Amino acid sequence: MLSRIWIFVLCVGFLSPACPLWPFTASGGRQAVAAETPEAPCLSAPPDDGQRVILQAETLEYLQQNKRLLATGNVRVRYGEKQLFADQLELYTDTNTGVAQGRVRFLTPEDDLTASRLEFDFRTERGVLYDASGKAAKIYQLAGERLERLEPRTLAVQRGRITTCTSSVPEWEFRSPNAQIGLGDYITMKHPSFWIKGIPVFYVPYFIFPIKDKRTTGFLPPRVGSSSEFGQTVRGEFFWAMTDWLDSTVGLEYLSKKGLKPEFELRYAIDPESDGQLEGAYLQESDTGEKLWRVLLQQRQDFGWGIRGLTQIDIRSETDIVRRFARTIVAESAIRTASFGSLTKVFPSGGITLEGSSYDGIPASGSTEQFRYLPRVSFSQFPTALPGGLLFALDTSYARMNTTNVLDNLSIQRLDLFPRVILPLSMAPWAGLAVTGGVRETLYDHRLTGADGIVRQVPEIRGVLDGPTLRRRFDGILPNQALFHTVTARLAYRYVPEVRQEAVPPLVTLDEEVHFLDPLITSTLVDRIQPAHYSKVSFINRFYTRQLGDTPVRSVRDVGHLILHQGLDIRQATEGGGSPVGPLDIEMALRPWQAWWIDSTLRIHPTTGVLQELLWRGGLNLSSALTLTVTNARRQTPEVHYLQGSVILTPLDGLRLTYSTRYDALNETVREHAVLVHYQGVCYKVDFSFRKRKAGDTEFLVQLNLLNL
Repeated sequence: MLSRIWIFVLCVGFLSPACPLWPFTASGGRQAVAAETPEAPCLSAPPDDGQRVILQAETLEYLQQNKRLLATGNVRVRYGEKQLFADQLELYTDTNTGVAQGRVRFLTPEDDLTASRLEFDFRTERGVLYDASGKAAKIYQLAGERLERLEPRTLAVQRGRITTCTSSVPEWEFRSPNAQIGLGDYITMKHPSFWIKGIPVFYVPYFIFPIKDKRTTGFLPPRVGSSSEFGQTVRGEFFWAMTDWLDSTVGLEYLSKKGLKPEFELRYAIDPESDGQLEGAYLQESDTGEKLWRVLLQQRQDFGWGIRGLTQIDIRSETDIVRRFARTIVAESAIRTASFGSLTKVFPSGGITLEGSSYDGIPASGSTEQFRYLPRVSFSQFPTALPGGLLFALDTSYARMNTTNVLDNLSIQRLDLFPRVILPLSMAPWAGLAVTGGVRETLYDHRLTGADGIVRQVPEIRGVLDGPTLRRRFDGILPNQALFHTVTARLAYRYVPEVRQEAVPPLVTLDEEVHFLDPLITSTLVDRIQPAHYSKVSFINRFYTRQLGDTPVRSVRDVGHLILHQGLDIRQATEGGGSPVGPLDIEMALRPWQAWWIDSTLRIHPTTGVLQELLWRGGLNLSSALTLTVTNARRQTPEVHYLQGSVILTPLDGLRLTYSTRYDALNETVREHAVLVHYQGVCYKVDFSFRKRKAGDTEFLVQLNLLNL
């Protein structure tokens, strides 16, 4: 044990000359050598613990003549949350400067640095560490012959190293003769070199990159790869944090077979309800000379006073650059672009919308059709109470339309009004009925038929009966959980008489051989309303569990559901000419345990029993390191059948391997293979991807991210 420990508590101001010292001893009150008794105010009102400097050492000596304090042996200085350890400390109390030597260690909640020597200035909080190494800002490992603290979060390093790796031989590090580190900001280096596992990889004359404890301007990690169609590829991006609510990314990709492809993206977020982005890309192919480009604007805006705006402008070159570089089935199979703009004003009892929209076919998909609403105004009156317990609702709209495949692109005006009355009835505590009746009137302008316009009136009656609902509880099946089963019945009905519509332009048509038009929902097709005398019954089965116990919050988990829909076309049954029974729709989900799950939707032909549509997806977690997923999609008209499967393997901590394939069951061929490798270490992560498509290119990409930089 130490024979004697002297403790000096230094006044506020980092040893202010006006109050040099307040001494006391932990072992019995012996006063320090040559130390003067301080002024009375310091003794009577000692500073708070968080605002004073406490010095401990085996021996202390204070020389009044030159105002010099010398501490030796296990020196410890504490000021708030900062601590300094050394073998020897020399302090000049008039200037608040000094030197610490021998096994120097500087500690804060975010820093832990060691050095052979420390020169410090308490007044400016500046200091210089020699032969320093350690941790800064919790995650950065630093080492340098000279490390100077210029500001509270700014360091200058000479002949130093920086990394976020903690191993004895770092996975990566930068070495530079001169570097300046703004913690939470930037690192700038002159003549730096980049090392991997102690081996130099590259050198640049000057380098700057952001430290990511906030949005910071700087270069993003590059991505390199190879493609059978585009050749060798290298992509770099620069991120610009303009303000707290505005930023942008500018990228440039080099394709050895096609040339340079510049891209940009501008993003803003003014408030949670107002944001948007503008992006674009351009490529002039060096081998063909063809120009490919795209500009996309998307935004939403809350103007206040209940007014909301929504905009999308999607403009592309005839040869679609999005399809050319698509990496998803959705992007590959798109057949048209959509551009629109709308303003919506919401009132307590309704809302009005002004909009314009344009839909343009993508020539590369085989479609060149165009359809436009310029403009369209719609108004909706929410259900409003009337005398007698009735409710009144109204949907009305005006639209000026044109399309390339109707009447040789002639503009058409349409005014549509659909007033209706709703009667809600409570038949029993377990059942409720809502009946809706109205007449839809649609007017088209006279230019279609000469002097006379077109007027169409379509009456409609709807009814929905909900109930009863049965509920049952099962205990003891699952440990510490109760299983619940609910069954709800619903009966829906819609009647629309046959109305002559030969003169109405077929602006919205769907191939009924391809799409089964459910008579309960086809009222959205304003320009071609089919007659209906149709009912549908639904049985909704749901299973869920609830945790048992006295906890205030009990978790509820969905175990599965089975929903059956079956329709009956009464019109077909009375008039003949077709099947009166609609298709049987089945929705199913099963998640009894966390280890596996399955979701499925099916549509079965009512008379033949043939499976018209099938989509099911399932997953199986064989272990914490192995997961399997399968998707099966099948359709009768047009005939489509493909399988997609994935295997996700996590053999090591931080390593994830994913393999996926897409199989065309009709043509008995594999359409795509994809392999993804993701590894995340302590201080970096690497992503590899390999994709081979039967009807496209073969692509390989790799990207390295240095974590926390």
